[in-house]
Amino acid sequence: MKKKKKTLITDYLLECERQSSTASNKKIKNYFYSIVKNENFIQEIKRLREKYCIPLAGFKHSQPSLESSKDPSPSYQLVHNRGIYIDIEGFVIPPKSYDYLKYRKLREEIYLLCKELNLYPLDFEDIIALFIFYDYITFPLFNNAYNLCRTQNLKSHNEDGDLIGSEADKDEDEFYPIALRISPYASLRDIIEYIKAMYKPTIKPMLDYYKKEDVKLGKIRLRKKQERNDYIWKNRNLPAEKLADLVNKKFYPKGNGLFYFDTNRIISLEKKRRSEK
Repeated sequence: MKKKKKTLITDYLLECERQSSTASNKKIKNYFYSIVKNENFIQEIKRLREKYCIPLAGFKHSQPSLESSKDPSPSYQLVHNRGIYIDIEGFVIPPKSYDYLKYRKLREEIYLLCKELNLYPLDFEDIIALFIFYDYITFPLFNNAYNLCRTQNLKSHNEDGDLIGSEADKDEDEFYPIALRISPYASLRDIIEYIKAMYKPTIKPMLDYYKKEDVKLGKIRLRKKQERNDYIWKNRNLPAEKLADLVNKKFYPKGNGLFYFDTNRIISLEKKRRSEK
């Protein structure tokens, strides 16, 4: 049986699937499903549909998909003189025949609704718009979404946003450019699972981008017995047997210490190592 050839799309989908298996992701989705069943939310959706001339049961799914939609992840298309349309599983938002100016005003209300419901707008605006237009719920495949934690590139964000901060703020962005934002509703398990799920697809690429090749931070390992070796080097002019005795009393009080020829060998190795600096 032939193995399926891996592509960027399949890798992306696999990572999204991995993230959707975390407890944090399930909490977010369960929270949203509970909101959808709430009578206040149902009445709000009804009000928005009436106000913006959308059928009370939503539009029928008869809209053609965007031509650029070739994979299960959402695709976007900029239509000249109108705006951006999104295709989620063949559902186009807004429908091509819908008044785009009216859609923009609806979008503003959806944003405020997300804030009121304690839903992160970047994750849920499209989901709620999809529900309003088509009475359909799905979670589009986005990396770093629907979680109680988020990874953010602070340095890039501040540069793009042209934010002006203190020198201390700029230093923090320089030395700690990647931030992990944590919801107050996240548990320790949520945080650990999020980091495990996001490290490979999101966190590590950000870390690698900012690493400088000439900085050896994290690559230098002091030997566990370096303190002992430093002590031997400092006292290298003592008679070998006396030095071995002092080393054993200080570092091997329970026995299994060194012999004089061991200390002589360590002095020789330290001499070579120190001359190479």
